[in-house]
Amino acid sequence: MVTILFQPLSEGEEIHLSRPPIFLGLILCAVGWFLCLVSLIAPESWLDRTELPIIRRVVAAAGVIGFAFGAYQSALPWWRKRRLLLGKDRLQLLEGDQVLGQVPYDNIARAVVDHVGRGLGVLVLLHDYQRTDTCWYNPPGFHDYYKRTKGFDLFIKGFREYPEVLRRKILSHCQDVCPAQSPAAPC
Repeated sequence: MVTILFQPLSEGEEIHLSRPPIFLGLILCAVGWFLCLVSLIAPESWLDRTELPIIRRVVAAAGVIGFAFGAYQSALPWWRKRRLLLGKDRLQLLEGDQVLGQVPYDNIARAVVDHVGRGLGVLVLLHDYQRTDTCWYNPPGFHDYYKRTKGFDLFIKGFREYPEVLRRKILSHCQDVCPAQSPAAPC
C-alpha cells in the first residue's frame, strides 16, 4: 500500500484516550521498581559481605531502566495526544497533528463490539482495505494476521467512550453518509 499523507480534519467529535490503562502501567512500573529497590537494600544484604556488590548494582540499574522504559511506554500515547476524531465523512486516528489512521464511513461494511485482548473494543470490517483514502496504523503484517484470525480489518480500543457507544456513533455517521443502506449493513 502506498503511504499518502492525510490532513487532519478541522472539525468533528474528539474522543481521547482512556486514562486508567496509562495509570495502571505507571503503577505497575513503580511497584516493580520499589520491589527491586527493597530487595537491594534489605538488611541481610548489608550483613553478609561475601556477595558480589556488582550484582546488586546491575540488578538496581536493570530495575531503574525497566521502570523508566515502562513508564515511558505507558505514557507515550497520552503525551503525544492520541485521539479519535469522528468527522462528517470519515473517522481519523490522530496523534498530535499527524494522521495515523483514516477510514471513510462509506468504506465501513460492519462494526461490532467484541473482545480485543483482555477488554472490549470495536472491530471494523471494511469494504476495501486497500482504498487510497483508507489507512490505519498497524505493525507490519498485523492486518493480514488479524483479518485471518478475527475476520476484521481493524479494531478501536482504549478510548474514553464505552465500545458500544463508540460503535453506535460510528454507525450513525455511516447512516448519515450512506442513508440508503439498511441499519444492519451500514455502508
